Amino acid sequence: PGSTPLVDLAASASTLAFADLDLDQGDLGGTLSWQAAGSTASIAAFDAYLASDNLGSGRAPLGGGSLASSARTVAIPAETLATSHAVVYARSTLAEQTTPAALALADEYATVVMSPLSFEDRGPDAEELG
Repeated sequence: PGSTPLVDLAASASTLAFADLDLDQGDLGGTLSWQAAGSTASIAAFDAYLASDNLGSGRAPLGGGSLASSARTVAIPAETLATSHAVVYARSTLAEQTTPAALALADEYATVVMSPLSFEDRGPDAEELG
């Protein structure tokens, strides 16, 4: 009998990073970035999603579909509804990997505290300010 050696190549995204630049509470916006790890020659594309957990549940695609194998970033548009995780899958010509690289997202927001405003008109004319 003949035999053929099998080679199992592993590739994935790693080192995910995201800085939320949308300062509205409950919204995200910025750039998700990652590195490629493993046998990058076998990566045909990357698929990036927002998800409800680190396993990719409830995922919503980013970037309009599969991203080029050379891609290492994808935009998360401002005013995107905040979710708990971003996940990135490597895709070969056969299939998407089963376990994604994941990043827990932090919704950065700013609040403005208004203090009472006052104005004292010290001008001599009753009908003019200043």
